Amino acid sequence: MESKFPIIYPETLLRAAIFADAEANSALRREHIDITFTQYRILRTIGDGTSVPVAIAHQLAVSHPAMSRHLKNLEAAKLITRAVNENVRREHHIELTKKGAALRKEAEQVLAKHLRKTFTSISPSARMSALTTLEKTIAACAHIE
Repeated sequence: MESKFPIIYPETLLRAAIFADAEANSALRREHIDITFTQYRILRTIGDGTSVPVAIAHQLAVSHPAMSRHLKNLEAAKLITRAVNENVRREHHIELTKKGAALRKEAEQVLAKHLRKTFTSISPSARMSALTTLEKTIAACAHIE
């Protein structure tokens, strides 16, 4: 069924991202996990092998000042360690600590459980509609320059 309202893709994606971020933060808080969804995404990115702050910021579309603040907080919580590159002194490399890796895994499980619960609480037709809309939005945004 076609919507009679035009979809403005960048605005729609922004609203969806804000909603998803708030939902994820609520799910993490309910399970007493003391990181935000953005901090979880940073831990996940580091755990997946990206170790340079600038690259993490670009990959997650986070400003450099905001990334610096998040990294300071994660380091203070002993979830990451930073090492200065010997060749390029301004370049830092980041790794997860054991505590950071464990918290990343725990947050991932909580978020997956929350997503399963959300999708099972809606009807199969609504679920299919949401997934189809998401797929169309992603496809349309891939063509936006």
